[in-house]
Amino acid sequence: MKKFFQIMLAALVFFGLAMVSAFITMKAVTWSRTVAVPDVRDMSLPVAINLIRNAGLNIKVEREEHHPTVPQNYIVGQNPAPGERVKSGRDVMVVVSLGSQEVTVPQVTGEVFRLAQVTLRQAGLNLGETARVSSPSPVDSVILQSPTQGTVVQKDSAVDMLVSGGREAVRYVTPDLRGMTLPQAGDAVRPMGGKVLYSGKGAVIAYQQPKAGFRLPANGQIIVALGAPRPGKVPAPQKPTPGSQGPGTGVQGPETTPQIPN
Repeated sequence: MKKFFQIMLAALVFFGLAMVSAFITMKAVTWSRTVAVPDVRDMSLPVAINLIRNAGLNIKVEREEHHPTVPQNYIVGQNPAPGERVKSGRDVMVVVSLGSQEVTVPQVTGEVFRLAQVTLRQAGLNLGETARVSSPSPVDSVILQSPTQGTVVQKDSAVDMLVSGGREAVRYVTPDLRGMTLPQAGDAVRPMGGKVLYSGKGAVIAYQQPKAGFRLPANGQIIVALGAPRPGKVPAPQKPTPGSQGPGTGVQGPETTPQIPN
């Protein structure tokens, strides 16, 4: 019985060794039948075909797509990945570039800004940087564009625009009206289309708001308070001027004038 068990044990060991040897042999044979997938990315399709076939593999085009940098008919991607070991005769799927998708920049100069954005989207372009400047062109109209109309660019490129903010409001430097009579003040502000609103009683202007030197928009108002002349300042005698404090003279009476703050 003991000898029988010894024979069975020897047989099992032999069988185990045979299985391990067979597994190693099969792996070696299988490994010998695999190849490393070559890297064909950024190669032209004819060159990629030759390289893959020489490696014992087949090549198939999975799809074609536009690419901003890879030239037309060149390989964009592949599967299996470069360097991966696969069985000989396996298919390698590749993606082939159609080249960059180019579009022509449309004319948006002169268009309203909102409409210009729609025009760009319809052309396959994006809005780039925008800036607003004072301009005699209508408000919100596009003054300049970059790139200009007709330029051929890649799809989804950005177009910068300079947009009109309208005419800049004309401003004048407020004159110093203190010590002037109302007719004199009216003459001083008339060229700028301004209006003097006065309150109080007195021969000359003792206070004004805004003060001299302030940048006042055209047709702005200057509020003054009448009072006594400053020491040493005697107002020049004025002849009564018909309507000197009436409409069109730049001077408006106290009945419609807010009071000067203290």
